[in-house]
Amino acid sequence: MCALMPFVPSLGGPATSWTEAMRYLHEESLVDDAAVERAAFLDDFGAGIGNNDRHLGNLSLMLDEGPFFDVAPVYDMLPMRYRPKTSGEVTVLEPVTHAFAQDETRSLAGEFWRRVADHPLITWEFRRLAEQNIPANNLDLRSGI
Repeated sequence: MCALMPFVPSLGGPATSWTEAMRYLHEESLVDDAAVERAAFLDDFGAGIGNNDRHLGNLSLMLDEGPFFDVAPVYDMLPMRYRPKTSGEVTVLEPVTHAFAQDETRSLAGEFWRRVADHPLITWEFRRLAEQNIPANNLDLRSGI
């Protein structure tokens, strides 16, 4: 297993996102279509939950059974947009805005925020923000849409 970061610079790729990097690796015949789609899915979902820490070190590849690398299980998939400062203060308290590329990621991000909003250990301020993120993601999961 290896983070995505060393692959792209070593091949001279200019990628700045997981999706771009994987498309570049696909052009170099290092990953297949399915790996590109998985990375794009994770990139889209991450943006939808406010994970602004999706750098090339936070997605890894592993050698698959065949000739291609595959996307490793995801890690560090958190709404880092809302990470507190070292003082504990959360400075960003605005809803996530993201134009989803896929309906499935839109739905899963909405489910993520619904679960955050319903969790009893979440502060009321952050619950309110989580509820605001559901409509910001163009969802109304409470009505079943």
